[in-house]
Amino acid sequence: MNTRIETFRRDGDHCDDPDHDHSGGRCSLVVQMITEYLEGALPDDKRERFERHLAACPPCVRFFDQLRAVSAIAPLLRCADVPPAVEERVLRFLQDKTA
Repeated sequence: MNTRIETFRRDGDHCDDPDHDHSGGRCSLVVQMITEYLEGALPDDKRERFERHLAACPPCVRFFDQLRAVSAIAPLLRCADVPPAVEERVLRFLQDKTA
């Protein structure tokens, strides 16, 4: 992963990148490329475009930071870490929502 991401602007809620779509609350560019970026799998031209976008879009930086944080801790979690009562409540909730 590229450490230059730390230099991206994090203030404000306005995106200054004219070449993207913020429909659905997230930039389609970031949603399409974020996994490959985090895995270091983007070709140079796409990686540079992704980084340019983040430099101009504080909402996407916040989304990126959240996903990066989850990606960092997810491998540390185990099913055994969830108490059985909590697991049962979550499953019941999900079943109720899909019924």
